[in-house]
Amino acid sequence: MQRRGLVVMGMQEGLFGRHAAWHQTDAHGNEASHIASRIDQLLAHADQSWLKSIHVAMELEPQEASQPAAQAIVAGSPGVALLDGFASRHPRMEQLQAIPGRDAFRGSDLDQVLGEHGIGQIVIAGPTIAGMLDDTCRTAYALGYEVVVPADCLLASSEVERKIYLETVLAAYVRVMDVQDIIGVAA
Repeated sequence: MQRRGLVVMGMQEGLFGRHAAWHQTDAHGNEASHIASRIDQLLAHADQSWLKSIHVAMELEPQEASQPAAQAIVAGSPGVALLDGFASRHPRMEQLQAIPGRDAFRGSDLDQVLGEHGIGQIVIAGPTIAGMLDDTCRTAYALGYEVVVPADCLLASSEVERKIYLETVLAAYVRVMDVQDIIGVAA
């Protein structure tokens, strides 16, 4: 099995913070909190069992933020701040910053850091918002990484969007699994 690393992106106030749009609607309830909890579970496991965990902070340019959820992380907005307490809960996690856009590899040195640690398989968790997860997974795949996406760690604008990403878009070039299955495979 290839050396495994975890890449988490977008654990920021505008997406997962208590004032984020997800927490303001009945349709999503506590979905962002549950997803953040699953991501914390993955990070705790990665700290004990895997080689490397990395968080990439994401920002969008205003013209890329066409939906309210995407507007929450427009460059320069308060929503781009790292989720309160996230870094202190996971002190071994390396922090990177991508340049504004939808791809966590763009301008973040992510490929270099993964290469320095000999990582060939990456688990990528993050939002589907504005295509960020899709763009990042496509780049990882094109760079030759084996990509695994935890199905229960996707923050999506709707259940329809989640289903389309899991069953059609991502399934075409990555392995989609639940957190418990990912942790079980790594054990």
